[in-house]
Amino acid sequence: MQAARYSAAAQIERNAAARHFLEDKDTEAAAWDERRYGLAEDWLILSDEEADAEAVESVRRDVWAFVPSFLVSYLPEGVTVDVVETLQQAKYEDAAPAILAMLGQRFEEFASDAIEADGRGHFLSSWDGCEHEFEHGGRTWYAYRQ
Repeated sequence: MQAARYSAAAQIERNAAARHFLEDKDTEAAAWDERRYGLAEDWLILSDEEADAEAVESVRRDVWAFVPSFLVSYLPEGVTVDVVETLQQAKYEDAAPAILAMLGQRFEEFASDAIEADGRGHFLSSWDGCEHEFEHGGRTWYAYRQ
């Protein structure tokens, strides 16, 4: 995500929420990175809607790495686990465009099911896969350790 997607007021609100969260964690609030809405090296702070969108983008970016048996249930008939495994092993990250093309209209369903199965934290927290929910300024925020 890029900071340009949000107004200056929304960014100020996000930074205040991040500082609140980090104060509760007794974490030093320094080295802010506006792109990541929080501490650059430690936390990603998002609203519910932003977390949903970021998780979908993470699924899109990492679609090449999904377990083939999960993927094939969303792919056209005749695309087998062996076909997906061969594509993944031959192309790695470069397999993503082909897999996305095969998913086609079913991508949103695939992404939704993947997020429901593993949770947003799995896709947004490279540290521990956890989602931390907290309240600040009358809103619910979500923090993901990086």
